[in-house]
Amino acid sequence: MAPRMHPHGSRSRHAPPRRSDRPMCTQSFVRGLVPLAFYGALAAQGVVVPALPGVDAPARAEFAGVTHAQRQQVLVAGRHLLGLRGTPLRALVVRRDPGAAGSLRGGAVELEVALSTSPADPDAPAEAFAANQGPDRRVVFQGVVNVPDAPAPGASVDPWGAASTVRVDFATPFPYAGGTLCLDLSGRPLAGSASPYWPVDAWFTPGDGRVEPIGAGCARLQHDGADAGGWASTLRPGASAVFEAFAQPGASGFLLLGAQALPGGLDLGAVGMAGCRLWVDPVLVLGATFAPLPQPFAVAQASVAVLVPKDPILLGAVLHAQWLEVELALPPRQWSTPAGFALSGAVRATLASQATTAGMAMVVADWQPPAPPPALGLVQPALAPVLWFP
Repeated sequence: MAPRMHPHGSRSRHAPPRRSDRPMCTQSFVRGLVPLAFYGALAAQGVVVPALPGVDAPARAEFAGVTHAQRQQVLVAGRHLLGLRGTPLRALVVRRDPGAAGSLRGGAVELEVALSTSPADPDAPAEAFAANQGPDRRVVFQGVVNVPDAPAPGASVDPWGAASTVRVDFATPFPYAGGTLCLDLSGRPLAGSASPYWPVDAWFTPGDGRVEPIGAGCARLQHDGADAGGWASTLRPGASAVFEAFAQPGASGFLLLGAQALPGGLDLGAVGMAGCRLWVDPVLVLGATFAPLPQPFAVAQASVAVLVPKDPILLGAVLHAQWLEVELALPPRQWSTPAGFALSGAVRATLASQATTAGMAMVVADWQPPAPPPALGLVQPALAPVLWFP
């Protein structure tokens, strides 16, 4: 497994909605939104991937650069694009998520879009963006894209109308000849034009990965009744499995990851960590930075992503995770133990028992301009925005 820092940084489950990654998708109710006549008219004008132009797909995602600077790759298997084979791709359209209530304030995005025929597995792409690009990579758009102020969804609102969609018309068409399509998007809000929240409709194939607590921690601070966990939606071979923890602002820490748990836990009182038990037999120790969450949350959060190989032997595999929190930079009165160290609660993380076969994926990383776009991203198989190629 290849560990690295989670590229999205920190976010509370109760922070203002800004990311699409906790969980990897936000479930919404499936319901019809447009008449079948419109479905037929739209299909005649282009190809929608997946073929869901008339319903709300089960998830939501972001579009690069709408709320913050981000790089995204979207990989789509050729079997989803049969109607486009041999056709020059001239534009790309995404729609607002109809499951997100209320109207949405738009903005403007400085965007670059490149297309290529990817050599990667669309169910387990690489975390390196370059490895997912094909030799025919072509920049098809560079410029500013306007994001509309979208009305609240309703029976009278066309989900593919101009007021509910973001459209990118390519300056240079891309000759699609078949195979896995890689869309590479690097975007950032135009100065002063970031949208606070503009989720796009997305498809997600759920797995049966799960996270279960196995032992209590000894840290003074918890958040929402817990201080550590993982994202069940990411627990599958071929994906970046994400583990997180909460601690006092100013603390640092280490993720302890192992295949085995320690029955009953190992009492660490003898080393000055009174009330602390080590529940995990670690084989991997990964450092992390705890970043303060926005007000009103007086807590800091750290996330670490571990890329799980797409290997059948890992289907249903079990990992155990616990965090060692280092509080030495804090005033001694804030320490959880006399040693200045604490342990979070521990969790058992079970990977999905079935392989991903959706033929769609995203690789996503936050971006900090003026630095160049990042080279590595968070691998999210089975998740992709609903795309219309008109």
